Amino acid sequence: MKILIILIIFVAQSSAFFNYLSHFKFIGSSYKDFKSLYVVGKFKKINNTTYFDPEKPSVLIIHGWMNNYRFKMAKTLVDAFLTRPEYNLIFADWGSTAIDLDYRDAVEAVPGVAKVFLLLLNKMSESYDLTKIHVIGHSLGAQVAARLGEKLKAMNITLSRITGLDPAGPLFTKEDPIDSKTMKFFKNRVSLHILKTLSKGNAEFVDIIHSNAGLSGSKIQSGDLDFWPNGGSFQPSCAACNKTKNSTMNSFKCRKCSHSAAYKLFAESVKSKDPIFVAFKCPENSTEFSEQNCQGPESTIMGFQASKNSTSGNYFLKTLEEVGHDVDDEE
Repeated sequence: MKILIILIIFVAQSSAFFNYLSHFKFIGSSYKDFKSLYVVGKFKKINNTTYFDPEKPSVLIIHGWMNNYRFKMAKTLVDAFLTRPEYNLIFADWGSTAIDLDYRDAVEAVPGVAKVFLLLLNKMSESYDLTKIHVIGHSLGAQVAARLGEKLKAMNITLSRITGLDPAGPLFTKEDPIDSKTMKFFKNRVSLHILKTLSKGNAEFVDIIHSNAGLSGSKIQSGDLDFWPNGGSFQPSCAACNKTKNSTMNSFKCRKCSHSAAYKLFAESVKSKDPIFVAFKCPENSTEFSEQNCQGPESTIMGFQASKNSTSGNYFLKTLEEVGHDVDDEE
């Protein structure tokens, strides 16, 4: 009996166990209307229903660390895409892992989470063309999307698009805010391959919005298109950032609000039928993303309407202070 109890505790705490609780939510007519698909489930019960039309392209949203379907990121993006009924809407929920593990353990679990999502996509592929899927990942969810794209390419399937919304930076960049002792500990535990950030090549088209680069988000220029709204690190819509001095710009409230701004800006672009975020190209190899340094003349659109036909590179834009603002992110 004692042995049985020990085994249960061990399994319940393993990331592998949590990974298999990861699942897809197929969204119907509202945020609260969905059908779930687990690895043990059957896609045919969802296919050709009001929850999934095999003739439509699909959007797959992946959340980040300390998040799940009940959090604001999910509702913000789901509500935005409900205004676009021409798309199937799927939410990849790995909250059982993302919430119950500390950050470095959650990072270590990323390949396993991606593997579970791959199994779910395999179920769909029997009656659906996976190249019609646009994957959108926020924070650590963008890194899950990267691994998912890699695994699919190994099967000769290339996703049409991956959008990274402020992809997680710590443990995915050489210069990150995690201390060197933690980095050494992490590298001794897992393959360095996991540390590869979302990059062009993970899908046919990879676009990235940086909103808290160098802190919660990655500061690596790695997409086909990299967008740096308001410089890409701190957002003027966040009062917590405007109130702090340079020495305290990495305050929790400022980082949280700026990190969240990426998905809020993207949601605004989804709800608008016309492009609303025009961005201007920065010089090649530029590391300064400012209005003075990035004046084009080339420009392109940031957000849902971003085009793979745009010239690859870095783009800057200035947003209004009220765009992407939410006081709840500063409480």
